[in-house]
Amino acid sequence: MKDELITEIKNLLDTEPLYEALQKLFLEVLGWESPKGETSRIHVSKPVDRTIEFLPTAQLEGLPVFMLKWPFPNIPTVTQRRAVYRTISKNFPEHLLCFVTQDSSQIAFVRARQRKALREDKAPKVELRTLPYEKGHLSRTTLERLTELDFSGKKLESLSPTKVMESLDSAFDVQALSEEFYEGFKSVFDRLQKELLQQTHDPKWAHDFALQLLNRIMFLYFIQRKNYSDGTPWLVRRLVSKDFIRYFWQEYKRKDYGKNKFFTEWLQPLFFEVFNNKFVSSYEYRNRFSEDIIDIFFRAPYLNGGLFTRNELDKKHEIEISDSFFTILFDLDENGKTPGFFERYNFTISEETPFDKEVAVNPE
Repeated sequence: MKDELITEIKNLLDTEPLYEALQKLFLEVLGWESPKGETSRIHVSKPVDRTIEFLPTAQLEGLPVFMLKWPFPNIPTVTQRRAVYRTISKNFPEHLLCFVTQDSSQIAFVRARQRKALREDKAPKVELRTLPYEKGHLSRTTLERLTELDFSGKKLESLSPTKVMESLDSAFDVQALSEEFYEGFKSVFDRLQKELLQQTHDPKWAHDFALQLLNRIMFLYFIQRKNYSDGTPWLVRRLVSKDFIRYFWQEYKRKDYGKNKFFTEWLQPLFFEVFNNKFVSSYEYRNRFSEDIIDIFFRAPYLNGGLFTRNELDKKHEIEISDSFFTILFDLDENGKTPGFFERYNFTISEETPFDKEVAVNPE
């Protein structure tokens, strides 16, 4: 049932025009009520310094939802979100905003909530929590969190502002997401460590190598996020968007290169020849990789930070890592619905404060 709701939400968020799609999402799918008020244009001070259109989208128990036609190519930064909040909080101290970028390719759901001051002489603190969504991307974190806002099966007379706020808190709970990610990370780490231990009978090495490999892969997910968020596509071509790792894995499977060769013949060249050096092609690589991947390799940055340097852990044992392990990381499940572990989460490198957070896995 939850997977069906996730699919329905995703289909709507990938629809044009987005205003009608967002209204349908809240009113028909999630069971919210019709909005009050009319579309308005409000000037937002610096650093935005633009007049922005606010479209009432839905409301529930006094909490309004607005869609904003965001006049920029990327979702708002912390300072921009704060500027917008200052503008509309005079009339709506607590609200849910749906920022839609100028090309409608990205959405940011931003939840504003006032927290009580710790001292009577201090002003209340305002939390801003953001759920990002990119059209065409899995964005499983955001889709799953939006299911927390489903009131379609609940009788309106049984609702209360408290219940609505509890659902919003659950949907935008960064700590819960971090704990969930940690448990999943521990599970895939344990599986990889066991696989390595069976081959080498070297427990310390198996532990350290498993952690190093997963850290390298996770770092690439943050790199993808950087590539997408700052508008400088230096890692991948437009064809691949910000899904490079999944694309890389799918290309390996498509070429039917061999069994259990992804780690040794595909990942290791990516780590040591692409990110740790200035890539130099060869007949072997041109025969192994597609033209698109070779082009990506040439465009990739030289990351001389030590993480992709071949070290003693890499040299100590000759090992094989099963393709089934990478299926757990990158593929859909056997039902073709739930993404692999790393594909399941939003990753962020955005600026954050204790009261401004993206609901995503962050480097810390």
